[in-house]
Amino acid sequence: MKKILAGFCLLIGLTVAAAAQANADEQAVIKIENEMTASGLKGDKSVMEKYLAPGYFETGPDGTMTKREKVLSDFNPLPASSNASLTYSDYMFEQAGDVVILNAKGTFKANVNGTPINEVFRVTHVWKKDSGGWHLLAEQATDIPVAPPVAKVDPTVYDAYVGEYDFSSDIRVFLTRDGNRLMFRGVNEKEATELLPVDDHTFFLKADPRGRVVFERDAQGKVIGITSSSGDGQQWTAKKVK
Repeated sequence: MKKILAGFCLLIGLTVAAAAQANADEQAVIKIENEMTASGLKGDKSVMEKYLAPGYFETGPDGTMTKREKVLSDFNPLPASSNASLTYSDYMFEQAGDVVILNAKGTFKANVNGTPINEVFRVTHVWKKDSGGWHLLAEQATDIPVAPPVAKVDPTVYDAYVGEYDFSSDIRVFLTRDGNRLMFRGVNEKEATELLPVDDHTFFLKADPRGRVVFERDAQGKVIGITSSSGDGQQWTAKKVK
């Protein structure tokens, strides 16, 4: 019994020690990440040069892969007047030996020449500890679309948009008004989805905040169709038929 208890206590001790080490490694990686961020925002890439592994590469939200040399050569600091900030939250970690995988939510804000920038994304970093300390092996970033502010629009404007629109001979959508809401429904969809206004003629879907639905009018002001674009840049037009 004592042997079993001693073995159990040893197991607990090893588990606690491993957890403590993992936590120490996570904190070490976060400290380096914060150091890299702070220096980068100041226009200094020396810290990045210190911690990027020789074979480092990163994959951007659009799928473009960039190697260490180009990342450093393309480094272009923002002017101090931009008041740029980059913060990370919602950390997740996975560790296997001397490799730590970090995933976090990033928020970048700046104001460049009067144009506000607000980008939200998730990033995955792969860190490895070697004889020289921790080095970043790879990065993968994924955009989190930020919805535009919902405008206050007189709902009576929606009456002119109500109707049926044909994107093609077999793709028809139905626009209806539900009180103060403008609703969109595909021909094979049972439930309608609200179109949220950016202004009185431009709308977006909550599921695709970067996409837009724009109502088109003729010279007399009559609604004649819509132009729909998705967040990935695709665009379609539909003619109002009813």
